[in-house]
Amino acid sequence: MSVDNQRAQGQASVLAFTVSSWVGVLTVTCTAAEDGRGGSANATKILQVLEGPANVSITGPSWLHPSVSHTYSCNARCRPSCTYAWKTDVGPWIGGQGNVLSITPQEMDKSKTLVCKATNSVSGLFVAAIQNITVTYGPSEIQIIGPDVIFISEKQQFVCSAECLPSCRYLSSVNSQTVRGNVMEVTVDHPLKSVTLKCEAQNTASRKKATVTKTIHISGSFRSLSSRPEESSVLLAFILSAAHTVTALHYGSSLL
Repeated sequence: MSVDNQRAQGQASVLAFTVSSWVGVLTVTCTAAEDGRGGSANATKILQVLEGPANVSITGPSWLHPSVSHTYSCNARCRPSCTYAWKTDVGPWIGGQGNVLSITPQEMDKSKTLVCKATNSVSGLFVAAIQNITVTYGPSEIQIIGPDVIFISEKQQFVCSAECLPSCRYLSSVNSQTVRGNVMEVTVDHPLKSVTLKCEAQNTASRKKATVTKTIHISGSFRSLSSRPEESSVLLAFILSAAHTVTALHYGSSLL
């Protein structure tokens, strides 16, 4: 017996062999010879060599933006070829779309599990790849937490919060002063009627923004913190962290 014209050893009429490298087809030949008479006959069989699926993987973003189409591709090594099917979460398998799938999520989806199944078109063997994807969310429910009324010379802390996925970055401001961060400490030493706080939250993935304002009323008698009584001031202190404080002083009536 021979494989592609190379003699192979077998036991009687049985031949076993292993293909060490891929080739498109193999030709197996069996020769039967008549003892003592010199006659022989040949029979051949064409074998198709299969490979895979192997190295199945999904390529595409890990974060999805709501109402935006995102494209994923599934790749596998297959001989002669592979067919592909997709599903998300517990949904049905969807085939006939090749190895590319488009997804347009809704904000309420939050997260999805994407599965691609590659199947050898001849052997029927299949291998699946899985990718977890998350839908960006927010900012929503944005608010500034803190009292509605503060007293003169009293320091109060205000915190801006919002629901964001994966996370939000913040810009906080009091009147015209703006710093990065979501924590503000405010002290007023001038008898103003009110102070306006503003917070902007931005989703770090989608870049979507939301803004909220809060008006703080001032109460109590005037007790100047200035070293010179003839000058009135408003002290606005923004606390970004325990180790970093930005302080601004405004004199006169520009904030009235």
